[in-house]
Amino acid sequence: MFDGRRLLKVVSLWVLSLVLCHCQAGSTSRIPSPYAIDFRTKLTPKAQVSLRTSGDSLVVAAYYFGDPKPAFTSQADAVHRLQLQEERFALSGNTRRFHLSGNLDPAKLAEIVGEPKVLINLYSALPVGASDDLIYCHSWIGTVRQARMSPPVIACEFEDSNSGRLEIDADN
Repeated sequence: MFDGRRLLKVVSLWVLSLVLCHCQAGSTSRIPSPYAIDFRTKLTPKAQVSLRTSGDSLVVAAYYFGDPKPAFTSQADAVHRLQLQEERFALSGNTRRFHLSGNLDPAKLAEIVGEPKVLINLYSALPVGASDDLIYCHSWIGTVRQARMSPPVIACEFEDSNSGRLEIDADN
């Protein structure tokens, strides 16, 4: 027996799938950069509680750089690095993984010797020196290749306000 409702459902789903496929085919999807990096954060229990209760966030400041070729040493900074890209963004205090796009300019890459490197700084979003700025995060520096082989973990700790010492987990 012919079921018109079933045929209508099938035709509707077929039309919807055609529309969705057409939208995806026409989209300008980008191929991920070979310099994109994933990182993880690790917070001590006290640091987690502090971020959760204050509602504060963490800021990622990532700097891609390289050693300049001789023709480009005049463009290097004070520590002889040629800046390739900077990425800055805020993370929720609950975020444990983050991604750097690594969209480096090929013309800038041609100005360096060897592999591109990256420096990652992670810090609390409170003003430096604020009385309740008690979260301290480590930095990470290395080549992009190293970071892509094994996603680095950046540890954040809670500074004990009485002693000025950091609370560090035994497994850090």
